[in-house]
Amino acid sequence: MIIKIHLNQKEIVFKNLFQFVLDSVVDELSKDPARRFVYVEIAFFWRWWNQQTDQTKELVRNLVSEGRLEFVIAGW
Repeated sequence: MIIKIHLNQKEIVFKNLFQFVLDSVVDELSKDPARRFVYVEIAFFWRWWNQQTDQTKELVRNLVSEGRLEFVIAGW
């Protein structure tokens, strides 16, 4: 899936798409140890991260340390 984002629509896209994607990915990874996910949009991850509970942050840290959630740095 290719998603085109216009600069003036980033806030809408974040709330409606990236937040849903990250919430879903973390939830699904926590349910199935065989799954892995690679994420690129670091700026959106940062915004999502700042809205998470300590419990969710710990879960994400564990997923990263297990190699089940990876980040490919493409720039900010």
